Amino acid sequence: MQIRCTINGSIRLTRFKEYLAFVIVTTFLGATAASNGSFGWKLIGVLFANWLAVAFAFMINDVEDAEDDALTPHKCQRNPVAAGDLSPFTARLMSFGVAVGSALVYSTLGKTTFLLGMITLLISFLYSWKPVRLKNIAFVDFFVYGFMLSGLQFLTGYFTFDPAPFMHWIFPFLFVFCISCYGEMFNEMRDLDGDLKAGLKHTAAVLGPRVTARLMGAVMVLAVISGIITAFVIRLVGLLGLMACSCPFADLYPPCGHANSSEQEWNRPTGVLSKAT
Repeated sequence: MQIRCTINGSIRLTRFKEYLAFVIVTTFLGATAASNGSFGWKLIGVLFANWLAVAFAFMINDVEDAEDDALTPHKCQRNPVAAGDLSPFTARLMSFGVAVGSALVYSTLGKTTFLLGMITLLISFLYSWKPVRLKNIAFVDFFVYGFMLSGLQFLTGYFTFDPAPFMHWIFPFLFVFCISCYGEMFNEMRDLDGDLKAGLKHTAAVLGPRVTARLMGAVMVLAVISGIITAFVIRLVGLLGLMACSCPFADLYPPCGHANSSEQEWNRPTGVLSKAT
């Protein structure tokens, strides 16, 4: 029974259903920007490395947030460490094991990709690690989130192959980066009441709902402009695939470490666009 509980908890810790699809999308888009559709064995390698890197981000987040999640019933059920199905030591060991696996795969894909991969793993750790907790620093939080959960997957996919000119990748990069930043700010807006009670100081808590909503609008406008330039000026076919693949997986950017959120908050009008992230 204990072994079964540990196995089940280990699978839940990975939260793989929440990122498998969007990592494929962002990695493929980066590879398409670089090689214009000419792929080799490296594509499988960078995709696997990115999967492991994002898995590490989700896993270490649950380890660091276990004490807080234990106070919230629905988060306690989702977080196996908070639920007591995995010990913090075991969960942390698994998390860093996944990070090491990701680093090893990145190391086979070239110096630039390896460097970007190490940056991904580092900020994924610092995003949740309590002594630093980047997700609780205003303005840094959504910027790091944008890199951690889309931008760096795009860049590793891009630099794994022969790089194309700067203008060929900057706009698709901005597209995925801005959408991810928007998603993080929506998460903060949705959970704002609970986060304020918990004493968190992320962007939405510092700026307030009205200014944050304006910032979200500006970020989304930049995303739309970048998407249009990518699709119709650069004519990068991969973007169309990104848009098509994003629709069926509308809930793939869950909140990372915010306080309580209610079903009523999920149904606020601003939720419509965030579900695209």
